[in-house]
Amino acid sequence: MDTINVNSAEDVAEVIRWAAADEEALELVGGGTKRGLGHIATGDGAPHQLNLSALSGIALYEPEELVISARPGTTVIALEQALATEGQRLAFEPPDWGPLYGQPIGASTIGGIVGCNLSGPRRLVAGAVRDHVLGLSC
Repeated sequence: MDTINVNSAEDVAEVIRWAAADEEALELVGGGTKRGLGHIATGDGAPHQLNLSALSGIALYEPEELVISARPGTTVIALEQALATEGQRLAFEPPDWGPLYGQPIGASTIGGIVGCNLSGPRRLVAGAVRDHVLGLSC
């Protein structure tokens, strides 16, 4: 498996266009904490791993509007810390399953949480993570 590192949304779009045109499998990875969930796509050989970890950080935070925008490689802990400064939190309580799969505590990224739609015990009351996503962009 080869790892493709990207540093911008344009890089991601270029890799996805290439993979689609050549019918290559891509495994999207940020923190890698959910690699044990489901099955790895194999196609005609090992998939290519698209590493999104460099695409991290909070791009926009407007606490009075309850709006936060984060890149996919942003850790959930970074989001929770930013929200806590304003007395806010993520309603869907995303679990950190990384340690179950041999990953460190706190490596879970928002991209993986959204991609896997992982929500905690408040899902029944507050809704799933995807219920809180207003939009996605590359």
